[in-house]
Amino acid sequence: MRSSRFERFLQFEIDTINDHLPKASKSLSAVLQSEDYRYICKDGSTSAMRLEELKKIASVIPIGEHKNVKVPIVILRRRDLGKGAYTVGGTLQNLFVIKKIIGIVEADWYSFKDSSPSFTIYRPMIQEIRRELPTTTAIGLV
Repeated sequence: MRSSRFERFLQFEIDTINDHLPKASKSLSAVLQSEDYRYICKDGSTSAMRLEELKKIASVIPIGEHKNVKVPIVILRRRDLGKGAYTVGGTLQNLFVIKKIIGIVEADWYSFKDSSPSFTIYRPMIQEIRRELPTTTAIGLV
């Protein structure tokens, strides 16, 4: 079956829309130990993360969990959940960090880890997250 130019263009756009996302996430502990605060994007470019933001993330979760926090934290736009809905990708630790940073959870990690991990983020929260963690979060589209 032969596709039209528009269909090929549309497929190209879909394939490249998330090129800014990390090719592979790194653990918070590995990034802090290496002092290389960059990650490689899917398109081969690099993106830098600010040390201040990495330290802020590290401060809200116990040091023993730093190996389970993946940075940058990917936040996924989820059209299937409704208009302006997003979810946190990755680990339960990533979800905890985001909820802690925006003040949604008061509990410590040990209380949180046994609770329900389901959480939908909406646009106003995204603005707050990006204001607090602009270089250590990335928005992707599903």
